[in-house]
Amino acid sequence: IRDSVFEANVASLPDGGLGGAVSIQGSAGSDAVIANATFTGNRGVKGGALHCSRCVPLELRDASFTANSAHMLGGALHITASLPYLARLALTSNAAFAGGGAYLDATVPRSASELSRSGVRLGLSNSHVSGNSAGSRGGGLYVAFCKSMALVAVELRSNFAFESGGGMWISGTEVEMERLDVHSCRSSLLGGGIGIEAS
Repeated sequence: IRDSVFEANVASLPDGGLGGAVSIQGSAGSDAVIANATFTGNRGVKGGALHCSRCVPLELRDASFTANSAHMLGGALHITASLPYLARLALTSNAAFAGGGAYLDATVPRSASELSRSGVRLGLSNSHVSGNSAGSRGGGLYVAFCKSMALVAVELRSNFAFESGGGMWISGTEVEMERLDVHSCRSSLLGGGIGIEAS
């Protein structure tokens, strides 16, 4: 998907609702590439704008996600059992019960060769995550049960979690963080900026 706009789309079934704008159900070796796209005001149950499952790999770059919402996980993005290479994203004013901006779950590379792709490291880089909110944890980002993830040059600004991890909540994850800018994020209980729960 390239050079595209997605606005005010809805996926709402209680037992489905995956990806308000786009849902990708992939398999090992099936490349998924999304570039130069805009997602605004979409709604879903998991992944207000985009849901990806078993996308190995997923390249998502040069995209903006604004005012999307999810009833459960990932206001803009819900990515599970995938290898995400995410670069130059703007996640702004999205909302969910957990992972207001994005929810990344169960990402495990099979070999060292999968730690980078097209010059982008596995994880999230050179991106802005601002003004997102979560009803529980991970106002900006929720990263759970991932391995060898990298968060590089990511700005977390003015995100809010009602419970913990205003900017980001990390659970059971091996993650390398470099050149983060965490500013004016808030939570009611643990980790206004970042909350970490060991596995």
